[in-house]
Formats: sequence, C-alpha cells, structure tokens
Amino acid sequence: EKARILLVAKREHLDDLINDYRAYTNALVDTLAVRRDLLKRVQKYTDFIELRILWIRSAPALHASDFSLDLKAISTLFSASEWLGLSRQLVGDLLDNIVLWGLVLGILIYLIRYRRSYKHKLASAGDVAAKRNARVYRPTLEALLYTLLIAVPIPLTISFIFWRSSQAVAIGSWGELISGALQAVIFPTAALAIARGVCRPRGLLQCHLGLPAPKAALLYKAFSLAMLFVIPLTFLREGFYSLDFRPASRVCFIFTMLVIAVFAFKVLRPSVGLMAASRKTLWEGCAYPVYLMILGIVIGLGLATYLGYYYTVGELVWRIRLSIWLVLAVILVSSVVMRLLIISRRRVAFAQRLAAFRAAQAEREKVASGEEAPGTPNIAEIEADLVDITLVKEQTQALIRMTATLLIVFGLWGVWVEVAPSLKVFDGVKLWSTAPASTASVGDGDASGVLNLASGESAKREEVGLEKIVPNLKKRPFVSLADLFLSIITL
Repeated sequence: EKARILLVAKREHLDDLINDYRAYTNALVDTLAVRRDLLKRVQKYTDFIELRILWIRSAPALHASDFSLDLKAISTLFSASEWLGLSRQLVGDLLDNIVLWGLVLGILIYLIRYRRSYKHKLASAGDVAAKRNARVYRPTLEALLYTLLIAVPIPLTISFIFWRSSQAVAIGSWGELISGALQAVIFPTAALAIARGVCRPRGLLQCHLGLPAPKAALLYKAFSLAMLFVIPLTFLREGFYSLDFRPASRVCFIFTMLVIAVFAFKVLRPSVGLMAASRKTLWEGCAYPVYLMILGIVIGLGLATYLGYYYTVGELVWRIRLSIWLVLAVILVSSVVMRLLIISRRRVAFAQRLAAFRAAQAEREKVASGEEAPGTPNIAEIEADLVDITLVKEQTQALIRMTATLLIVFGLWGVWVEVAPSLKVFDGVKLWSTAPASTASVGDGDASGVLNLASGESAKREEVGLEKIVPNLKKRPFVSLADLFLSIITL
C-alpha cells in the first residue's frame, strides 16, 4: 500500500514536472518569437538609419561583381512580355476612355502640327523686340506663349502616359514600378524643355532679355544634349531602383553625373562660356575657382555614389537641382519684369521728347508770328515737368534686384533647412505669441469657474485639432522668423 502511494505521488510529481516543462517550453517559444521580432525591428531600424543618415553609407562600394547583375536588370526592365502587357493595358484604357484619349491626342497633334509655325512667330516676335526703339511689350508676351507651346508636347505626353498607366496597372505590379519611373522623369523633362525653348535662337533669352547670340546658342545646344542623355538616364536609374536593382541604378546615376560634368565644362568655361564676359569685371580672378569648384562638386557626387553614399547623394542632388531651378526661375521672372520696365521707360522718354519737340515747335511759331497763344506751355515748363528717366531706372533696378535676392535667399533656406540643422536657428526667433490670453480666473465664483472650464475644454479641443495640422504648435506657441520665411516662400 505504501509503495502504491509512493508511486502515485511520484506520478503526480512527474505530471507536474511535465506540465511545468511544457509551460516553460511554450514560454521559451514565445520568448524566441518576441526576440526574433525584436531582431527584425532592430535590423529594420538599422537599415533605415544606414539608408537615410547622410554621413552613413547606404550601400557598399561598387565592385566588379555588381556589374554582372546589370544584364539581369536590363533584361528585367526591358522585358518584351512586360512591355507588351503594359501596352495592352493602355489600349484597354484607351477603349474605356476614348473621349479623354481623343482629347489629349488631338491637343498633341495640334501642337505638333503647328510647331513650325510657332517657331516662325517666335522668331518674328524676337526681331520686333530686338529693335532698340521697341516700345511694345506684346512681342515679349507672345514669345513667352510660343516658348511654352513649343516646349509642352514632350512633358505632356510623358505626364499623360504616366497618369493612364498608373490607373490601368495593378498595385505592386511591374507596370506600377515603370509608371513611377515615368513620374520621376516629368519634372526634369518639363524644366529642360522650357529652358531649351527660352534659349532658342532669336527667342526670349536672346532678343528680349539681351543675352548675346553666341551664349544663347551655346545654352540651347547644351540643353538639347542634356535632354538627349539626362532624361533616358533618369528613367533607367529610377526604373532600376524601383525594380530593386540598386547597383545598376547607381551606375546610371554615375553616368548622369558625367553628362552633367560635360555640360558644365561646355557651358561654364571661363574662356568661351558664360563666364567669359564676366572675367574682366566682377568675376575677375574668381571665374576659374568657381568653375573648378562646380566641376569638383559634380565629380565628387559621382565618386560618392560609387563609394556607397547613394542616399546622401540623392538627397543633395535633389536639393541642388531644386536650388538651381529656383534661381533660374527667379532670374527669368525678374528679367521679364525688367523688360517691361525698359519698355515703359522708352514710352515715357518718347512721350517726353515728343512733348518737348512740340513745345519747341510752338515756341518757334510764336516767335515767327509775334503772337502768344494762351495756355500753350513753353519749353521751360516742359523741361521742368520731365521725369528723370535715369533715376527711375536706378531705383526700379535696385528694387527688382533686392526682391529677387530675397526670394532666392528665402527659397534656398526652405530647400536646405532640413539638411542643415543650423538653419533651424530661425525657429527660435519669436516674433509674436499665439497663446490665448486668460480672461477669467477660477476664484470669481461658480459661474466664472464653469465658464473657465468650458473655455478650457474648447481651447483644448481646438489645440488638438490644430496639432494635427501643425504638429509643433503645442511645443512652440508663437510665430517664429522661420514661419515668416515659409509664408514669404508660399506667397
């Protein structure tokens, strides 16, 4: 009997040990699962930091073995079956939206059909505006319109294909990745097409804004070559990146930097380029250092891409490109406004000269006839009322230059503030407070206390709603100098 009791107790203890072992095993499995999830999260954060922290490599340096993957990347990007499938999807979208496709194709055919006519009209408007006695601003407006009409077909085509392909393909498919690559090409294509149109011979830059013809022709050829090489390389780079062929994408980016270096070498040479005329005045002694610095930056970006700082270079190039187009756009707009002021000054000068001539003629007639016509101004009165054209010219030019400089400075600040933390010092410069002023105290009775609580709740709800729009409002309840800069950029 005692032996049976001992065996039963032993069995119970063994059952308890087995249950504890199973519980420990399950707990260990759960712990391992949590640990695996933690390791995955750590790896994701590590990859995120390595990819996005600018001073950390986002990839190892390129090796010879990486170039063997380029053939696979090219075959995947230019797969005939995939492109055929995308074409079928676009044809299906055409049949489903025949009116939309017909409208856009009609606009494109119309623009291409009258493209040569627009070029002739642009040249004619340039010939009229190039005359030294031109007093009409309409040719400049016509030149702006014809420049846009000549430049718009290619960006419009790419934009429409991207829009319809993104609507027709499935999410996560090969076609969606290709449509993303097309989206990345739209802005460079539009910018280069407009820049080339502005630099067209007998166009806006040469005849209306006064750039010498050799320099305008040099820019036109350079932008044409840039469109020929940069746009396809940008598409290949974005396509390879979307398809997760990072080495091939980096190789395309390096070739893009080489093309841009050749572009800078051709355009900015101090001997015959854009800096040639400035060497004797403002840029004397500085043209070659600036020229070499620009070439060094471009080549350095390509070398950094080769060494593995791909994300860093991408962020810097995006901001450099945006800064360049911002500066060029401000210069173009200020030059067009300056052209309007030149035309206005010519009109005023012509009207003053005409009034002085008529007054002198009337004065000679009075002297010849010996009679004085009542109410006729003499030459002294006319000269006293003349507007000082030189003073007006100096003041308007100074105002336009100051406005353009401020726009460029504020715009560059908005572009680079996220990369250069030192520029965020303006966030702490307080202009005025936005905190609500307290109008009732808690100790003024029950009614005032209820009112204060109600107003506090409403203010809290309002603050929560505003925090969704402006996340830093609660941390910084005042308008800073940075907010003023952003408002000026927006305006």
